[in-house]
Amino acid sequence: MNGLPSLPFEIDAFGRVALLLIAAIAGAEVCERWLRLPRLVGYVLAGLLLGPAVLAWVPPGITGDLRPLVLLGLGLLLFELGSRVDLRWLRHNPMLIVSSLVESGLSFAATYLFLAWFDLASASCAAVAAIAVATSPAVVMRIVAENHARGQMTERLMLMTALNSLYAILLLEISVGMVHLDRNAGLLQAIADPAYSAFGSFLLAAAMAYGMHLARFSQLQRESERFALVLAVVLLGTTLADRLGLSVPMALLCGGMILRTLSQRLHLFPEHFGAAGALLVIILFTLTGVALDPRQIAAGGLMSIGLLLIRGLAKYFGAYVSAGHGGLVPDKAVWLGVALLPMSSLAVLQAHEVAGLYADFGDEILAIVLGAVLIMELLGPVAIQLALRRSGEAMPHRGEGEV
Repeated sequence: MNGLPSLPFEIDAFGRVALLLIAAIAGAEVCERWLRLPRLVGYVLAGLLLGPAVLAWVPPGITGDLRPLVLLGLGLLLFELGSRVDLRWLRHNPMLIVSSLVESGLSFAATYLFLAWFDLASASCAAVAAIAVATSPAVVMRIVAENHARGQMTERLMLMTALNSLYAILLLEISVGMVHLDRNAGLLQAIADPAYSAFGSFLLAAAMAYGMHLARFSQLQRESERFALVLAVVLLGTTLADRLGLSVPMALLCGGMILRTLSQRLHLFPEHFGAAGALLVIILFTLTGVALDPRQIAAGGLMSIGLLLIRGLAKYFGAYVSAGHGGLVPDKAVWLGVALLPMSSLAVLQAHEVAGLYADFGDEILAIVLGAVLIMELLGPVAIQLALRRSGEAMPHRGEGEV
């Protein structure tokens, strides 16, 4: 016999992750049942509270250790979003693409000019402005699912989220080229690196989509097996994109969009993702909370707060003005701009990718973006939930307790 353990004993990394997940679920229950807030807020708050910035219950390197799961969770949500976007809608109503371009263009231009006023380098301004264009796909998909939202504004919200996320990824690739030029890396590298990432990601997306279409995955009768195969394909695509230096978000988002175009009656995802998908969602948002630090608001300062205000006004104005011309009734157009506000894990991932390009580059970008994301992680889900409910497209009392 080894005898009784000595007290106090150290809880290992697995035990700390288990406590983190328990705290996340408890936080989600408190937010939903008592505070009437989205469950995602509880996940983020649990990660923030138990993370290195506050109680330090989980090791600082946990986000790096679990990065594959974070990428998989984000990739799954992006792939689902892409698979729910019917591009034929754009052919029937061309003003939808105009609306998305107006909203995204205003967001980019307003953010760039605001940051340039602080005398930031043009490459840094372009990188942050590109990141600011995207509405968080993960937050949109989960709040829509939590509220069982259906309707014209919900469909337009998912379409514009998919499109502005794609614009943000492409604009970020261009800003990477500007960063290389700013560091005197040469014109060839400035063009070749972004081109390789963009075209390579699109080819990988097409290969995944055509593979799933030819295999007729969507015709499997068992929902559990269909979801398992989708999860396997997303995992394979995420791994290949990450190892090949491609854009994981672009590969998965475009893969879903191409698959939907090939299979118009596509229905791959269970309503609540299944147990595996639900776990990945909890891990994704909880670890995003772990990666954030309240001191980032102070580090980003006025630029983080100003970024949110300028970006919010641009998105609201762009969505409201253009949505009316695209056929959305004014009462719902008012709330579309509110629903497009969230920034989340995609912005965090993009900020770290750009900041890691050069050792002496990126501190300003991280400070500005992460400070803004910390605020929007808490306010963004509330904004979408409010918009869905006030527009009359949410049914929150149906299965509210589900993840």
